[in-house]
Amino acid sequence: MQRFLRTVPGKTTLFLATILSLCLTAGCILGVFAMASLDFYTTPREEIQNDYLRQAVCNDAYDLVRTAAWHDQMEPDSRYLPKQDTLLHYVILNADGEEIARAGTPRGDVADYPFCYHYGVNASNGATRYFGDGTLEGETLSEGFQEELRENNMKWYTFCAYLDEDVIASGAYDQWSRLVDLAYSNRYSVIVLGVVFGVLSIFGFVALMCVSGRRPEVETLVPGPMNWIPSDLIVLGGIGILGCGAVAVSNIYYYYDEVLLLLLVLGTLTAAALFLGLCMSVACRIKQRSLLRNTVTWWACKLCWRAMKALWRGSRRFVRWIVETGRKLPLVWRTCAVFLGICFLELLAMAANGSYLDIYLSFWFVEHLILAGVLIGAALALRELKAGGEALAAGDLSYQVDTRRMYWDFKRHGENLNSIADGMTHAVEQRMKSERMKTELITNVSHDIKTPLTSIINYADLIGREKSDNPKIAEYAEVLGRQSDRLKRLIEDLVEASKASTGNLEVLLAPCEAENFLVQIAGEYEKKLADAGLELITKIPEQQALWVMADGRRMLRVFDNLMNNICKYAQRGTRVYLTLEERERMAQITFRNTSRAPLNLSAEELMERFVQGDASRSGDGNGLGLSIARSLTELQNGSFQLDVDGDLFKVTLRFPLLDDGRDE
Repeated sequence: MQRFLRTVPGKTTLFLATILSLCLTAGCILGVFAMASLDFYTTPREEIQNDYLRQAVCNDAYDLVRTAAWHDQMEPDSRYLPKQDTLLHYVILNADGEEIARAGTPRGDVADYPFCYHYGVNASNGATRYFGDGTLEGETLSEGFQEELRENNMKWYTFCAYLDEDVIASGAYDQWSRLVDLAYSNRYSVIVLGVVFGVLSIFGFVALMCVSGRRPEVETLVPGPMNWIPSDLIVLGGIGILGCGAVAVSNIYYYYDEVLLLLLVLGTLTAAALFLGLCMSVACRIKQRSLLRNTVTWWACKLCWRAMKALWRGSRRFVRWIVETGRKLPLVWRTCAVFLGICFLELLAMAANGSYLDIYLSFWFVEHLILAGVLIGAALALRELKAGGEALAAGDLSYQVDTRRMYWDFKRHGENLNSIADGMTHAVEQRMKSERMKTELITNVSHDIKTPLTSIINYADLIGREKSDNPKIAEYAEVLGRQSDRLKRLIEDLVEASKASTGNLEVLLAPCEAENFLVQIAGEYEKKLADAGLELITKIPEQQALWVMADGRRMLRVFDNLMNNICKYAQRGTRVYLTLEERERMAQITFRNTSRAPLNLSAEELMERFVQGDASRSGDGNGLGLSIARSLTELQNGSFQLDVDGDLFKVTLRFPLLDDGRDE
C-alpha cells in the first residue's frame, strides 16, 4: 500500500479523495452553522416552517406591492389587474383602505388574513421600504411613520394574503421549503457526517504529507514542480486562499444567489487543490531542510547581511586607511594635526557659548601658543628617540641619540638608549669572541686528537693482522678499531657542526635540479633500506624540473644525514616517503617515516646537539646529524622544519625556486 501511494496514480487518488473529504467536511460545518443560526436545534419544525413561509411570502409581496403601487400612482384612472395563476391569495390596499389589486379567491375580512405586511412606495423612482407586519390602518399611523413617508415622497400600502392548507402542507408554494424540511430532519446526521469526513480528511492530509517528494523506486527525495517557488510566497498563497474562502462564505451567507453558490463550490474545490499542493510542497521542503533557506525573506535577510558586512568592511578599511595614513605622517606633523583638531573643537565650543568671546579668545591664543611650542619640542624629542630605537632594533649599534636639545625625561631616555647601544655592542663582541674561541678550541683539539687517533687506528689494524695463538687478541683489536672509527667520525661531525653553525664552512652555490638529489640518494640507500626492512616510496613531479641554488656536496650531506637517521630509528616493515613538490614558488622536499621507539621528545629538543631519538642511546649515532643537516640547509638559503606527531617523524626542506636553472 505504501509503495502504491508513492506512485503518481496513488498520489492522485489520495489527493482527489482528500479534496473531496475536505469539501464535504467544510459543507457539513457550514450546514451546521447555518442550521444553528436558523435555530434548527432549539425550535420546533412547525415554527421554523411558518417563519420560513412568512419570509417567502414577504419577499413576493415586495415585488407585487411595488408593481401595483406604480399603477396606482402613475395611472390612477386605470385599474391594475395582476396575474391570477398564483397559489397566493392576496389583496393590496392603499392608505385610505381602498383595494387597488386582488388575486385569487377572497375569503372574508382581510383583517383575518394570516399574512399582512406594510410598505412605503415611491413610484417615481421605484424606492420601496418595508415598515412591518400585522393589522395597521392608515389613519392610525404614528407621527414618525407619517413624517418619514412625507420626506421620501412615499405612499402607504398594505398587503394581505393567505395560502390554502393543501398548498402549505405540500410545500408547493416555495421550492425551498422541502429543502428546509430535509435539513431539519437530518440536522444531527450532518454533525456525524462532518466528524467522519473530518477524520478522513486528517488521515488523507497526513498521508499526503508523508508521501510528498517520495518515489517507489528511490529512497531519496524527489521535489515537485513547485519546489522553485519560495516558501514564504507559498505560505502567503495559502493564507490568501483561506481568506478568499472566508469572504466567499460570508457573501453566500448573506446573499442567496445560485450563480454565487456555483462559483463558491468550484472555487472551494480549486482552493482545496491549491492548498493541498502548497502543503505538499512545504512538507517536501521540511524533509529537505530547505524551508527557511528557500524563501524571499531569507534571501532578503542574506542580502542585507552581506550589505551590512560589506559596509562594516568598508568602514573598517576607511578607519584603517585613516590610521595608516596618520602613521605614515611624521611624528611632528601628526602632533600638529591633532593639536589643530583640538583647537578647532575648542573654538566651536566657545562660539556656541557666545558670551565673553573676545576675552576667551585672548587667553586661548596665549595659552595655545605656549602649548604649541612645548608640544612641538616634545614631538621633535620623541622623533629622535624613535629613530634611535629603530636603529637599535635594526642592529645598528653605532647609532647615538643626540641629547643636546633634549630636556627632562626625554634626555634621560636618550642617554639610556645610548647606554643600551654601548652595552649591546660590548655583549655582541664578547659573544662573537666566545664563539670564535669555541670554534678554534674545537678545531685545535680535534686536530690534536686526530694524530694519536690515527696512530691508534693504524696500530689496532696491525695488531689484528698479527698471528697469535690467543684468539682474544684479534677480538680486542677489532673492538678497538671499531670504537676508534666511531671516535673519528664523532670528531669530524663535531668540527663540521661547529663550522656550519658559525658560518665558517665554505658553500659554493650553483643551479641544481632538485630531482637529481632524490634519485641519487635513493640509489645509494636502496640496499641499506632493504637490510633495515624499510620500503622507500619516492614522489617526483613529472611536468617540469625544479631548479634551486645549492651546493651539491653539502646538499648530499644533508640527504645522507637524514636517510642515515631513518635507517637507524625507523620501524621495520614500514614505508619511508621521500617527496618533491612545488609549494608557493618553493621547492619542498619531505622525509617521512614511522619511528621505532616512542618519540617522547619535542621537535625543538630533537634538533639540539648530542640528542638522540633513542632514549637508551644503544645506537652508534652521536646526535649531531639533524643539527648538521639544519645548519647546512640554512647556509644554502633554505629552511629546515622538523615535525613530530606521535610516532610520525617528518622533516621538510624548502628552497627558493629558479625560473630556469640553465640561465643562471
